[in-house]
Amino acid sequence: MPSLRTLLLYQNILGGSLSADSDGVTFSKLALLQNLDLSNNVIEDLPEMLFQNNVNLKVLNLSNNELSCFKPSLINQTELEVLDLSNNLLLEFSKQTCTQFLDIKKANSNFSVHLHGNKKFQCNCGALYFLNFLLDHPGIFENVVSFSCIADNGTRVSYTGLPELLPQLHLTCVNQIIFVTVLSVFSVILGSLAVCSLYHYKRWQLKYLYFVGRSRLHIGSTQINNRPAAHAFLTYDQENPSLRNLMKHQILPRLHQLGLTTVFGEIDFGGGPLEPSIAGAVTATNKTLVFLSKDIFQNYYRQTEVNLAIMHELYLRRPVLVPVLLLKPETLSHTRPSRTDRSQPPCKKLGTKNNHHSRRKQQMVRRGTREIDDFTRFMDLLTYFPPEISVFLRGQIHRCLVYSGDDEHFWMTLKNAVMEG
Repeated sequence: MPSLRTLLLYQNILGGSLSADSDGVTFSKLALLQNLDLSNNVIEDLPEMLFQNNVNLKVLNLSNNELSCFKPSLINQTELEVLDLSNNLLLEFSKQTCTQFLDIKKANSNFSVHLHGNKKFQCNCGALYFLNFLLDHPGIFENVVSFSCIADNGTRVSYTGLPELLPQLHLTCVNQIIFVTVLSVFSVILGSLAVCSLYHYKRWQLKYLYFVGRSRLHIGSTQINNRPAAHAFLTYDQENPSLRNLMKHQILPRLHQLGLTTVFGEIDFGGGPLEPSIAGAVTATNKTLVFLSKDIFQNYYRQTEVNLAIMHELYLRRPVLVPVLLLKPETLSHTRPSRTDRSQPPCKKLGTKNNHHSRRKQQMVRRGTREIDDFTRFMDLLTYFPPEISVFLRGQIHRCLVYSGDDEHFWMTLKNAVMEG
């Protein structure tokens, strides 16, 4: 069997078994085979390595089958003289196959490819290389003048019409490549913008979910506990020296006097990345107190603290963020002038009922005016904040506390707000 020179297998139904032979085992032992006839075998596809060991092959007959493309490698078939592919359903030849045809022709001038009877060849961009190859190397193909192909508009183009068709086809293909490239680039840019926009819109929610995930997997220091480790986490504009002094020497000691435990970033945060520490502080405390001032959110980490607190509030479905409106620094440091310093004359002694009623009415007017002023200041302040924080605080204006000095009512209200929930 290894010395077999001619093998005639025509008019069998070998298409299925041959297409499944991806390792080229079927004819691997026939190294001396010269003539192989596989015509009329209902072959639709052939694997690349099917003839890899048949180096002495001279005639390969694959006519009258159903091949739409030719995949077998012929790199070792330098002795090949006839490749009969007539009466198939071929659409084109790949660049690799055309190169192998040319190499065989250079090694063996008698080599020819039979293509007559193939009525499915295409005149399109996919076949452009083969069509140019056909014009440049007509000697490789038997009876090349009988060749024809079908254009995109359905008309059949003969071999003699290819020189006129190919320049137009080349231009069309270049335009298609440019269009597809531009469309692909545009799609990538549009997709990137969509992803970036989605991330920007959902960035705080994603950050919060990331830290929650770390907590659930016990990664890092972030913890989501039902029992807070402290009552309140404090955040404010740390770049403002007067506010820093106010926080450290007035507000923080006063909170401790009320029996409230606190997490204060400048004191309690250790080294390393700040975001995990911030997430841990927000999620390990009952409330986050944000002392609002105009420039507080100029710092990215202040945005992080408040946005994570908002996300934590949505996660727990209970109030977490407690906004505290700070009056102007000059109002905070303002001391009541002495009687001798007042420009207006001393007030008269209020002893009658009418004077008492008048004084109560004036107090109510002043209180109402002050509340209106505080509301106006709060709404004006929101214009300096990032949109997502401003929108949230606008809907929580009823929760906002106003700090105007060491007022007992303010501290009791603040304590109740912190202890709530």
